[in-house]
Amino acid sequence: MGLDRGEALISADVLARVRDRLSVLRAAVHDVERDLADAGDYRAAFRHLYRAAMDLTEVRLEPIAVLADVEG
Repeated sequence: MGLDRGEALISADVLARVRDRLSVLRAAVHDVERDLADAGDYRAAFRHLYRAAMDLTEVRLEPIAVLADVEG
């Protein structure tokens, strides 16, 4: 089992962290949608969403192995 052209391999730990942080961001988006639909506080909603998004910016996807799309 190998990599196909253009595919990259990343560690399971990094993938889990990305998945977890995306789940937090997804939940924050749903919270903000609900809060704003109820005429909530826009500033509080923004801060909540911003914190969840900033947490995701700390994730770095560094491939372990890459099969480059090489002509040849």
